[in-house]
Amino acid sequence: MHWLLPIHSGGTYEVWGEATRSSNDALFGSSNGVSLLGHVNGFWELSSATYVELGLSGVSGSRGIDSAPLGATAAGDRLFGADLTIDWRPPARGTYQQFTLHSGAMVNRRTYTGAEDVSAWGAFANAEYRFTTRWIAGARYEYTENPDEPDQHAWLAGPTLTWWQSEYVRLRTEYQFYRGPSERFGQLVFQATFAMGPHKHENY
Repeated sequence: MHWLLPIHSGGTYEVWGEATRSSNDALFGSSNGVSLLGHVNGFWELSSATYVELGLSGVSGSRGIDSAPLGATAAGDRLFGADLTIDWRPPARGTYQQFTLHSGAMVNRRTYTGAEDVSAWGAFANAEYRFTTRWIAGARYEYTENPDEPDQHAWLAGPTLTWWQSEYVRLRTEYQFYRGPSERFGQLVFQATFAMGPHKHENY
């Protein structure tokens, strides 16, 4: 279900609601019960060059008791998240100058009847700056705790460089620094993205 709130000043606000079967092994274990998801999104245009978007999400459902600690008689999983986007793009220089930040955080709360609750959280941030028509420099950072073992955590960071060969082909390279509980490494990643399909002016 989706509802665009009838608020016509200050911003644009949307609400989503969803009910589905809990078939995600990482979040709900072996449970096949009903899970409920809600999301609220707000969009504000601060100026002709800048907009901000903020979202809040939550999902809740039962967890398979076979993955619960010894002594627990019931289990549930709740995941809460927040995401933020900031975009700056001057209208007169929008084809060659732009800054975008995507970021977010989430916390997973596992609740038990007859055992101690467990929480784990994670966060990410990705920033990009367009300095020419086709070149974009950026950096990203990710952090997460292991929901099964919250004392364990891992993070990844890396710079990125993107070249738009055309409006249909994007080439990106990134060097990743990874640090986890059992391994550490650095690796160079190359990505090619192609967009194909009918154009709007063509009839299919």
